[in-house]
Amino acid sequence: RVLVDQHPDGSLPTAPTQIPTRNNMLSQLGWLCTATKPGDTLVFIFAGHGCQVRTAQGQIEHALVPEDWSEAPDAPLVYEDELHALFRKLPPGSFLTLVMDCCHASNMLDVPCFVDTRERPPRTLTACERPEEVPRTGGSWEKAQIPHAQARARFVPSAVQPAPRQRRTHPGEGAHVNRMTLNPAVTAFCFAACRTAETAMDANIKKHPRGVMSFCLLEALQELKYSSTYETLLNKAVAIIEDIRSKYMPTMDQHIVLTFCPNSAPSQVVVFNEQYATVAQHRLVQQAAASGRPDSPQLTQDGMRQPVRESSTDFVPSPDYGVPGARGEAQLLSRLFLVVHAAYHLGSVTSVPCDVFVVPRVGRQEHRTSTLGGSLDPHWERDNQFTWPITADDRYLELQVRNASNNGDLLGRTTVDLQNLPTAHWDRQQMRLQDYRGNYVGEAELCFDVRLEPQQPRSAPSPERQGPQQQQ
Repeated sequence: RVLVDQHPDGSLPTAPTQIPTRNNMLSQLGWLCTATKPGDTLVFIFAGHGCQVRTAQGQIEHALVPEDWSEAPDAPLVYEDELHALFRKLPPGSFLTLVMDCCHASNMLDVPCFVDTRERPPRTLTACERPEEVPRTGGSWEKAQIPHAQARARFVPSAVQPAPRQRRTHPGEGAHVNRMTLNPAVTAFCFAACRTAETAMDANIKKHPRGVMSFCLLEALQELKYSSTYETLLNKAVAIIEDIRSKYMPTMDQHIVLTFCPNSAPSQVVVFNEQYATVAQHRLVQQAAASGRPDSPQLTQDGMRQPVRESSTDFVPSPDYGVPGARGEAQLLSRLFLVVHAAYHLGSVTSVPCDVFVVPRVGRQEHRTSTLGGSLDPHWERDNQFTWPITADDRYLELQVRNASNNGDLLGRTTVDLQNLPTAHWDRQQMRLQDYRGNYVGEAELCFDVRLEPQQPRSAPSPERQGPQQQQ
């Protein structure tokens, strides 16, 4: 599938769904990551602009710039955490490759390992940090242009986020804190055009304008007869870009970056070859067997257990993964539905207005409501409906109320024993919040509706039709 803002002949796309707007990009990425099976090979190629965003909390995030972007404060962007949330759905044994020919793309794949090609030979690092803001102006980017090569840096000014937005991953997650969102059994790589502090260049090469990294990768693939490991492809592309730098553009500020899942070494995987999709999964199986833990959270003894993915929201039934009756597969007993309505009396916990969100969790599957800012009695009307498949291993529903403006700190939590829930009808709960020791935190309460539906319904019960009552 291809989204394009302009065809090679200069003509514009006529179909609205073919234009790379924010909504179209996320829709097509959702299609790419949906119903993926072990052994599937996925590729996402983006050639355009990337930018930095300073959030309302003063943090720095990276984003891809869609076609409908403008310099308005609330202009649409595709944020890195939105990509991370999509890629975290991929199952063990799947194979993902990103090619990001834009600035600020080295964090689009949430992994800690990367190859630094500024050094000779390239150096592999196994830890990463959150990037810092790169102060740039239009003048500094103009200096990066190389007129004799018709080369120019791709310039999009840093954006400032006027108000908090709902993140798609938890603030405490990320490879930079050793909690990568990507399943470690996914074989994954990302070619990024440059490091955070550098610029991705366009240039007239062989009489055609093109991205420098795209040209180098295509030339390298052709020289390698389209069959090589990621390490070999990187080294060949780096040799080509260094030749361009030394002969034509000595001031070019760009070094290709390869990031990768720690369980899929670039020297062990052949580019785009589906036979290598399970490299990361196989390595985890070997590590588990060597440590005496053959039944790891991601894999069973035969290494073929399906993923624990995020369940669907808005009362769309979650897909059931795995082969029915397979060894180690938990039997589906019922389905749990939840509507989060409101939190009350948070002022008894803190005197400062909070940016509040709720994280409901069953087992290892969790969701997150939208974040409501500046209130100590927040009421949710959207992004507050969730569902989970329930097996015999699932005992509790846990709901955590957190403060996004203070690094996701816990304000309070409550739990519901699923075995004590009545079945087949909505149950209104208004429960006092506790800390992790079980002590009540002030007078804070959480109000929600919950429903446990036996077996697997063909269609989810609608809250409008079947009753959780609307919160007044």
